[in-house]
Amino acid sequence: MKYLKSLVHAFSYLLVSLLMTITILIALGYLLSYRRAGQAVGKTNVSVANKIQLNPSPTATLSESIEIENALKSIIASYPQLNWGISFIDITNADKASINGTEVFHGASTTKVLIACLLLNQIEQGKYSLDTNLNGATLKQLTWQMVNRSDNDAWEEIMNFIGFNYQAPYARGLGIYSYDVANNNIDPNDMALLLYKLYGGQILNSSDTALLLSYMQNTNNEELIPPAAPQDALVYHKYGSFGKELDDAAIIDDKKRPFVLVIYTSTASGELTYAQRANVFHQVVKSVYNVIEPQ
Repeated sequence: MKYLKSLVHAFSYLLVSLLMTITILIALGYLLSYRRAGQAVGKTNVSVANKIQLNPSPTATLSESIEIENALKSIIASYPQLNWGISFIDITNADKASINGTEVFHGASTTKVLIACLLLNQIEQGKYSLDTNLNGATLKQLTWQMVNRSDNDAWEEIMNFIGFNYQAPYARGLGIYSYDVANNNIDPNDMALLLYKLYGGQILNSSDTALLLSYMQNTNNEELIPPAAPQDALVYHKYGSFGKELDDAAIIDDKKRPFVLVIYTSTASGELTYAQRANVFHQVVKSVYNVIEPQ
């Protein structure tokens, strides 16, 4: 009997020891796992930080956006006669800069690009074709007249043909919320966004994108943004003029740093001649280039 009790005690002692050993091992396992996880997190954070510091984008920096905005402020400060709205988007990396970018202006003829996008989008959906005849002219001819020649009659015909109920919803679908169809108002940032998406192939298929861009070259007014671009740059743009408004919205691609630049101006006080205002547009373009491609 004594032998049996001794055996039971010995077994109980071994069992308790075993349980304590297992508990200690589990605790050590959790501790080791926690330390490894902490080390892994630390390594990940350092790795990300190193990537940001050692491999910055060669074309997009916060300081560059600030430099552009400061350069623009310096120019427009010399022309208090004008209200300004300017928006810049780097097509390579979507870096942005603006002056009064969310202030609504009369879009004048620049919004004809938006209407052309809507028309071509509906054609892509099969609602009609570029050869559809409308009062003696095809939709293709009317679109060219509207965009390239800035023909207001062609614009009105297309607007009525499309239907006004489609225009604002289409704009909102592109992320453009400032567009007011009735008053033809839009802010510079939204106009820049339209051109950015158009050039990036986010709005139309490649064929229609190329077609519309071709209509935005060698237009009836090449005096505002285009003359200040590098000689070998491709410039696709739509100018606008209405009352005291003078605008230009452009894509400039010099094969190095393609960008969108929208310049809206309206007379605030006093008067500047057309030539003086055109010269200011040139200064704005050159100031952007001085920042993104310093000589």
